[in-house]
Amino acid sequence: MTSSIDTNVLVAFLDLQIDVKEVAKRVIEAARSKGDLLISGCVFAELLAGPQRTVADVEATLKSEGIGVDWEVGERVWRCAGERYQQDCARRRERGSPDEGSRRILADFLIGAHASVHGLELVTFDQRLFAVSFPEVRLRTQLS
Repeated sequence: MTSSIDTNVLVAFLDLQIDVKEVAKRVIEAARSKGDLLISGCVFAELLAGPQRTVADVEATLKSEGIGVDWEVGERVWRCAGERYQQDCARRRERGSPDEGSRRILADFLIGAHASVHGLELVTFDQRLFAVSFPEVRLRTQLS
């Protein structure tokens, strides 16, 4: 099975203290043992937000780790992301405030929709959002 990797796992792998980096490394390796690794173009763009991180650095890391990039988004992904984002906003309003809890950005929904539309497992440390908004997507959150 091909696995799509969420930005938060790659950021941990690239930047954070050694204990979190090791968890990210193990999760990525567990996914690799089951099939190919992929990120959406959205994840690539988010990775560039890191301080001191260049396009060349990100490309070199992805190449060395054998992680491909799916640059094509397509209408089905956009529609799925929009619908799930709309549902998330409605859930927040029902709880009494559109800003209650952590406010999500559209990028999270594009990442989830990419996995959903293409039938990919999603490697993420954000189980709550994806389990609620994309229940059909198989999640790999630790060593599951």
